[in-house]
Amino acid sequence: MPLNHGIGRTTIPAVLVLIALSAACSGVGGLIGGGGSSDLSSPTAPTNPANTNLSGNWTGTITRPSGRGTIALRWTATQDASGILSGPIAMTINGVTLPATFSGIFSGGTNNPGGIMFRITMNKGDSSAFPNCSVSMNVPGTIAGFSPAATSLSSDAFTMGYTTCQGVVEPTPPMNYTIESGNTMSLNR
Repeated sequence: MPLNHGIGRTTIPAVLVLIALSAACSGVGGLIGGGGSSDLSSPTAPTNPANTNLSGNWTGTITRPSGRGTIALRWTATQDASGILSGPIAMTINGVTLPATFSGIFSGGTNNPGGIMFRITMNKGDSSAFPNCSVSMNVPGTIAGFSPAATSLSSDAFTMGYTTCQGVVEPTPPMNYTIESGNTMSLNR
């Protein structure tokens, strides 16, 4: 009997300490397993469509792989309430401006750190100067690591394809297209 009696004395205080710690952590906004503040205006709140508005004018660059130079960008962003991003994005390459379209959507959610999955496209016929040229991304690019009041955005590496864009982006012989992997994009308000 003394053995069971000794276990009971050490077990009860340990259980009480665990209960007290659990209550304290949940009272501090859920530091253990929480997803940031429940106040969406808080700077520590997750980035999501409910508290982040990326609408407006952005400028920046796409840095191309293998020293191929940069593409200057001007994006007029529109964002709807569900986090759908769109708008024209002008891409200036080697002195030529191509009228492309940016489309994207917030990934993550209300309680998770947010990001953006995006595509940049230009269909054949969209450019009067280069009517046969088209620009595409078969796999969406991603942007992460920005705050609800973002003034800059940076992407992970992504792949762009250029079809029949001679004079803007030269094709890879003997094809009429070029695929460039390892592009990164930076945008600023």
